[in-house]
Amino acid sequence: MNKVLKVLLIIVSTTVILTGITYASIKIYQKIKGQATMTPIYTSKISTIDTNKVWVGTFNLVWNDFMNEVVGREIIFEDGDSELANELNKQTFTSKELSENSYFKIHGNANIELKNKIESNIKQKFNLDSRILDKIDWKNENAYVLYAILKKEFNYLEEFQRLEDGTFGSSDENVKYFGIIPHVIDEARKNIGVLFYNSEEDFAIKLKTREGDEVYLF
Repeated sequence: MNKVLKVLLIIVSTTVILTGITYASIKIYQKIKGQATMTPIYTSKISTIDTNKVWVGTFNLVWNDFMNEVVGREIIFEDGDSELANELNKQTFTSKELSENSYFKIHGNANIELKNKIESNIKQKFNLDSRILDKIDWKNENAYVLYAILKKEFNYLEEFQRLEDGTFGSSDENVKYFGIIPHVIDEARKNIGVLFYNSEEDFAIKLKTREGDEVYLF
């Protein structure tokens, strides 16, 4: 057993996506805590998912670094087999799939120097602060920190119209909506590309952005 696996792993993975969709998503997620699963891996087909899932892809990247640069082989937990670790060890998601401009990742022994380095880097790169860092015991000599943050900003080609506030799904929280009013000629229609439409329950679209990124909604 590699000695490094006997340390306490502190895993911090944060996602910040700035787009008009985000506000509604955050408010809804606050209402469905316990009903949605945060997952650092995604191996299933979309058609097989019947629950709310939030995939944090940047965790894969820092896990890859830890596995390759520190452990030197597949990571095995001492308390038994882990399906999560087994999937992450496959390294199916790598930095090749994500622009370096959109994330920051780092790993190292828990100490004040590492904390200061994280704070300095995310401030310089994203102009962000991370209060979650204050919850970590940076004086624990047996702790090892894996930290990753994703920040992505989307700007649509044309501004969508503000629609009436309303609820979403089973949540009773009123959220802000934007979109396109049916049967009205609107420049914002340039933002949308229809991939397929079989019914109100079976369709997919993509949202076009000024940055050239495409946001897919199924």
